[in-house]
Amino acid sequence: MFGDGEVQRVRLGDQSRVRCNARMTPKQHRMFCRLDEDADGFLQMAMTQLHLSGRAYDRKLKVARTIADIDHSEIMNATYIGEAVQDRTLVRNLWA
Repeated sequence: MFGDGEVQRVRLGDQSRVRCNARMTPKQHRMFCRLDEDADGFLQMAMTQLHLSGRAYDRKLKVARTIADIDHSEIMNATYIGEAVQDRTLVRNLWA
């Protein structure tokens, strides 16, 4: 079993200067943030309905990737995306 952050370091590899999900590049998103069909549809709907930017899309992927890592899942499902979207929406509502 890997400790906190170890899954990210192993996934990103020794060749990368990136050591955690928060620092992933768009190329790494495409490689490591595999969404199932429901997750992809949910994220697209959230982007449209919440008027999220491209940067917000990237942040959602990174947060969802981390949630999936905690759950020891390679594939990101709609639950992980939902948690990532809800997390940001909750923060936005608290500070509004």
